[in-house]
Amino acid sequence: MRLDWEKQVEEFNAVWETRHQSPFIMENWVDNDWAKGRTEYLTFLIGVRDEKAIQRINEIQSSLQEYECFEPYPDEYFHITVKELSCFLVLEKKNPDEYTRDKLHQIVENAKKKLEDFKPFELELKNLNNFKSNVIVQAHDGGYIRNINRALLEIPGVKKLQYDYPRFLPHVSIAQYRNSEEYTELIERLERVREIVVGPLRVDSIQLVIAHLPKQDRYPRLETLEELPL
Repeated sequence: MRLDWEKQVEEFNAVWETRHQSPFIMENWVDNDWAKGRTEYLTFLIGVRDEKAIQRINEIQSSLQEYECFEPYPDEYFHITVKELSCFLVLEKKNPDEYTRDKLHQIVENAKKKLEDFKPFELELKNLNNFKSNVIVQAHDGGYIRNINRALLEIPGVKKLQYDYPRFLPHVSIAQYRNSEEYTELIERLERVREIVVGPLRVDSIQLVIAHLPKQDRYPRLETLEELPL
């Protein structure tokens, strides 16, 4: 498997060049044309469970807390998305973007086979960036997770999304935008402190989770359905 660390840095820097665009503010997770009132959204991800990494992210969040637009995520939400299924878990399928438990079981079994080609690996969490709706920490892995993303796309019934392979960039979202107040000031601050280091993160499994989309709260609650070892 060929990894390209320099190309990944170039791609992160290209996103950074768009940092002055207006922020996207999530007003409602459920009552929109995408979710249509459904709440059990399915995705493959890597949970950030390393205590040192979490502590360092907390320090970064605290340093940016003064800006009105900055709304930090809690520790239990820290993750690196691997592949959004862009589907909801339902008891009875009525729409194309829905899975029943039986269909999801097939997806899991296929995912296990795809992941047999991948081994545990280590990535580096460093440098802040602005991903339009979130402040993120970049995950530098040379493209390893991107290759996992591509492998999962080969599973029958898994839909390719705009930011999947070959555009996929792994990251940990540490905050969302609650409004646009002091947004310019926050970006100026990020420009001064962008080059931070959170540290290494060892990855030895992928989790399939339900992201329970909130009807009132400000962020989804993640429930692990399957732990898929590498």
